[in-house]
Amino acid sequence: NYCPMCGQSAKVSRIMIHKVMRGAMDVWGLGNNLLLKNVVHLLFRPGYLIADYLHGRRQMYFPPFKTLFLLAALNLLLEHMAGTDDLFTAEDGPQEVAESLNTIFHTINDYQAFLWIGIAMVMACLARVFFRFSPRLGRINLGECIFVQVWMSNQFLIADIIDSTLDLTLGMSFNDVLLPLPFIFIAYKQLFGFGWWGTLWRTVTVVALVLAFVMLLFMSLMFYYGM
Repeated sequence: NYCPMCGQSAKVSRIMIHKVMRGAMDVWGLGNNLLLKNVVHLLFRPGYLIADYLHGRRQMYFPPFKTLFLLAALNLLLEHMAGTDDLFTAEDGPQEVAESLNTIFHTINDYQAFLWIGIAMVMACLARVFFRFSPRLGRINLGECIFVQVWMSNQFLIADIIDSTLDLTLGMSFNDVLLPLPFIFIAYKQLFGFGWWGTLWRTVTVVALVLAFVMLLFMSLMFYYGM
C-alpha cells in the first residue's frame, strides 16, 4: 500500500483542479484546521498548548514559526486596509523629527514578524534565567524557551488582528500596548506552574527588561535616521 523507501501511498490519482487548490491552501496552513486550532488554544489555554508542544505532541498543532509569519501577514493586510495614520505630527515637535519618527513607526509596523522574533529571542534568554527550574516543566533549556516565546508572539499577533478587525468593521479599538501583559502572565502561569505571586514577579521582571531592550532598539533606529 505504501512505498518502503519514502512512504508514499500506492494509490496516486491524477492532478485535478481541486488538488491544485488544496496544495495552494496547504502552503498557507489552510488545508486543515490546525491553524484555527492554534488560534483557539492560544486565546484560551496558551500555556497548555506550549506544554503539549514541548512534550512532543507536535503533530496536533500548526508549526509556530509558520503561524507567526501567516498571522503577521494577515495583520499587516488588515492594518493597510484600515489605514495606518501617522503616529506623530508637527505639534509633537519639529516637522523633520515627526517625519523621522513616523518613518521608524511604519518600518517597525511593516516588519513586525521579524520584530516579534527579535523580541522573542530576548524574552527567551530572560525566561531561561527566571523560569529555569519550574514546578511543571522542571529544567528548561534555551531552545525550548525560544519556542515558548515564539508561541507567545503568536498570541500578541492574534490580539492585534482582533484589534485591527474591530477597527476596520466597527471603528473601535482597544489598548493593544497593554493587552500583551495579561497574555504573558496567563501563559507563564499555565506553562511553568508557579504560584500567582511567583509568576507575577517573574513576569514583571521579564517585561521590564524587554521594554528596556525595545527602548534601546528605538534609540538605535533614531540614531540611524539621524535624529
